Amino acid sequence: MNITGTITGIKYSPLFLEKLKEVDIKEFDINKVPATCLLKSKNSLFAVSKWVSPKRTRSYPFERVYNSLGMSKKITVIPIVKDEGANGTVTGNNVSYNPETNTLTLDGATISSSGDYGAIATHIDGLKIDVIGTNTITTTTNQEGIRFYGTSSNNIEGSGSLTINAPNYEAIRSSDTLVIKNCTIAATGYLCGISGGNGGDKLIIDNATVSATGTIFGSIYSFKDIELIGCAIVKPSDAEFNPSQRAICAADTIVKTEVKIIPAYDLWVCGEQVTVANKNDLRGTFAGGTVTGNNVSYNPETNTLTLDGATISSSSSDGYGSGITIKINGLKIEVIGANTVTSTANVPGIGIIETSSNSIEGNGTLMVSALNDCEALFVHTVDTLTIKYCKLTAIGSDCGIYGVVAKQLIIDNATVSATGTNYGSISGFDDMELIGCAIVKPAGAVFNPDNDAVCYADGTVVKEEVKIKPTGTGVKNIGNQTVIIYPNPVQDILHIQAEGAVTAVRVYNIHGAVVAQALNNVREINLSHLPTGIYMVRVEVGENIGTMRIIKN
Repeated sequence: MNITGTITGIKYSPLFLEKLKEVDIKEFDINKVPATCLLKSKNSLFAVSKWVSPKRTRSYPFERVYNSLGMSKKITVIPIVKDEGANGTVTGNNVSYNPETNTLTLDGATISSSGDYGAIATHIDGLKIDVIGTNTITTTTNQEGIRFYGTSSNNIEGSGSLTINAPNYEAIRSSDTLVIKNCTIAATGYLCGISGGNGGDKLIIDNATVSATGTIFGSIYSFKDIELIGCAIVKPSDAEFNPSQRAICAADTIVKTEVKIIPAYDLWVCGEQVTVANKNDLRGTFAGGTVTGNNVSYNPETNTLTLDGATISSSSSDGYGSGITIKINGLKIEVIGANTVTSTANVPGIGIIETSSNSIEGNGTLMVSALNDCEALFVHTVDTLTIKYCKLTAIGSDCGIYGVVAKQLIIDNATVSATGTNYGSISGFDDMELIGCAIVKPAGAVFNPDNDAVCYADGTVVKEEVKIKPTGTGVKNIGNQTVIIYPNPVQDILHIQAEGAVTAVRVYNIHGAVVAQALNNVREINLSHLPTGIYMVRVEVGENIGTMRIIKN
């Protein structure tokens, strides 16, 4: 049964109509004209309204035709086949989609959109946008640069960069989980830079460089969770994710200026995280203290933190406020010249946390002190810490060198002095191994595995200075300088320590011929090429000269 009816007596007068653009029929292109316009053919005018796609017939058709209602002659165009590529341009080396790998490749792409679906829109779960080279996306309408519609997990990653500008809307919008990995992203939007829409689940930024700005709602906004992997927020300096605001905030206020995130390392100096931007020079005055010296830098390729004449003074009691905090496996602290690390707050001078193997080594000296009820050198959940060749002094009001869930402390041909008056000078390790060195103070002190500490003969933990020195070391006073060469016997590298600069080292065989030499601020010399035997080493410290005998194995 069909029921039909007629409504009569309705009068309608449209008000506040926009002035419509007139387009000559000879220049008419349905894909390029505005949503509503006037089509001129000789002396006749027709009001033309168009809908972008069939979908719009289910959304807001009245908006499309409103400005044409006052015209007696009206034409409404509704496409039968959905086509959203008419409004914009796409150029570049490669812009393609591979359904087998579910990958959209952008290689040197420039995408400019003036349509109703933005530049890139997807309903595909798990889509990866692979960014190669330099890419740019721009939208000029009230649409996103990139939108993930109701998808479960998507990635933007690659070795290239992607700049997204959405001056009227959001640069990137995700409804569930979005991962930005390895690439460089600059997302600038009017409403948001990167948005979770009506409540995005999670944003993960993994070793990527991300810049986001959104002036109305927030730069990175509307996510239940944000996880940073191998990177850190560097701008604003006090910004962090606030779960109650579901946004990046500074002082509990949503940030609406640039948020800058860059790759970073699990290494902190005076509470300042080491990043790709500051790794080559970590000197400066920070909220947690000051760092000065000839060279304080981190090389991620060799996994080395270099301290050359460094003075590090920490006054922060924050979680990473120690003079140096390390959470990187296999990191080596290379000690050159005379260095000091001091903590005046209730945090360790140096903290090494949750790593497998780390070392402190070199030809220089390092003095670490914790003055306020703490440990000078704190080793937590670490398999092995090796102190090698260098001269280390660790003085803590609680402990000098202290391990918690720490398996082994190795001291290899190094000079170590440790003092901890409250709980022990060296304690908390399952095992301690001495290579080419021995405990010389207190007399009779040994490592006690039952107490996990250096103890007196009766098992009492030592709380005065524990002194460890190399046993195979040559020591000689040259002028007013004490010069140490080690190891002796030597197999490959002979190390030289002196308070002043060693200007020259020359090695002579038993016939008096020079077989190896090194000049200018010498700290070591390679003797691996020499045959086994006895040699004399001539060391020059300024105008002072001395010689010592070594055995080459």
